[in-house]
Order: sequence, then C-alpha cells, then structure tokens
Amino acid sequence: MIKRKNIFFLWEILCLSFFFSCSLDYETQINADSYTPEFVFTNLTLHRYEKEKLSIELQAELMEQYKGNAAAFAKQTEFTTWTSDGNLDTTGTCKLISINSDEKLYTLFGDIHIYNEGEKVNIEADNLRYNGKNEQLTSGKTESVHIFKDDLDLTGLDFSASGVSHSYTFAGKVHGIMQTNDSEAEHAE
Repeated sequence: MIKRKNIFFLWEILCLSFFFSCSLDYETQINADSYTPEFVFTNLTLHRYEKEKLSIELQAELMEQYKGNAAAFAKQTEFTTWTSDGNLDTTGTCKLISINSDEKLYTLFGDIHIYNEGEKVNIEADNLRYNGKNEQLTSGKTESVHIFKDDLDLTGLDFSASGVSHSYTFAGKVHGIMQTNDSEAEHAE
C-alpha cells in the first residue's frame, strides 16, 4: 500500500511540474515570413543597371530573398562591377554573400577572391564586409587578409580599404614584402 501511495504521489508531482513548467508564450506572435525565403533561385544570373548602364552582375548557385527586410543570401557566388562610365571595376568570388540592399551592406564569407582593375590589386580573405554607402571594405580585428599586386604582397589583421580615397590600412599585425622604386625588397613585420 505504501508503494502505491508513493507512486501516486510521484505521479502527481510529475504532472504538476509538467503543467507549471510549460514555457510556451501563446501571446507572442512570430512573423514566419522573416524566417522563410520569399523567393529561392538556383543557377541565377542577376544584372543591376544604374542610369541605363550595367553596374553589377552576380552569378550564384543558390539565392534566397526574404520578404520585408531587403535581405538576400547567395551561395557560391561570382560578381563583377563596372564603373559609371562602363569600365570594368571589380571581379570576385566567395562561398556565401549576405546582402542588405536597404542599408547597402554586403558581407562575404568563405574563400573570398577579389580583383580591383583600377588599383590592379588582389584581395583574399575568409570574411569581409563592404559598406556601399561609404565605400569601405573591412575585415574583423582578428581576420587575416592577403593583398598583393606587382610591388606588394602583404598579409595582416584588421584590414580596411576605402573606395573613396583609394587607400588601405592594416590596424593589426602585418607581414609581407613591399618593393620600392629602386627595386630593393623590404620586409615589413
């Protein structure tokens, strides 16, 4: 008889604890649209025109576009940009790109390769962020970026490049080779 009472008492405690421990909040409404893509494209080629001239071409294996927040994500991407006068500006590839077209923010991830025709410079990294409003390309403080061109081969941390001033900096550690006008190689540490 004591065993039956203990089992019944234990059963009551388990039922009550289950009833009172339920953490679902039925009053909070979740907008499923912000988590579900509105459009999904495969093997996409996207062209953007500004003032009737081609400015960007984006090719992606897969692209998801989300409703309401101007967000899109593209996988296995290749991109090309042109200047306002129609000259080739930049080409690049990455494994994933996050696009916020309202804020003009583009975050690139995985095996990034960028070539800028005007500066004749190559940029390689794993994570970069481009702000289209101020034309800044930046990395994280601990992210390694490799830039190289004819007279320069540098790898460093905390990279920033300006499309306005056509300059770049490493705020973190940097190492590589830079050749001066007299062709002597200098090692930077």
